[in-house]
Amino acid sequence: MGVSRIVSASEFKAKCLDILDRIHHREWERVVVTKRGVPVAVLIPPAAEAAEVEQLHGFLRGSVVIPPKIDLTAPVSDDRLLQIRVRSTGEPRPVAARCAARHLRPDMACQW
Repeated sequence: MGVSRIVSASEFKAKCLDILDRIHHREWERVVVTKRGVPVAVLIPPAAEAAEVEQLHGFLRGSVVIPPKIDLTAPVSDDRLLQIRVRSTGEPRPVAARCAARHLRPDMACQW
């Protein structure tokens, strides 16, 4: 384990499946494919699924900063958005009611 190999492109072409099997079974850690002595590709086995999940969990932790002035527990309201005057009745209604009214009765036009 932990063996690194260098193979030419022609050798890789001839032994591709065998090389891939050895990488899959972790016999070789990485394979560098060269063309005229110049590396053109590096083959490594994929990370285990458990390791990938561990990397994803909490990867944004610490990247979001909430200013001290902002209270995330305080209710948020904007009267203009929460209240709408419906032309037919003139009564203020919540946004959800306006959307439902528009779909149920198309003749009820809404305005801001």
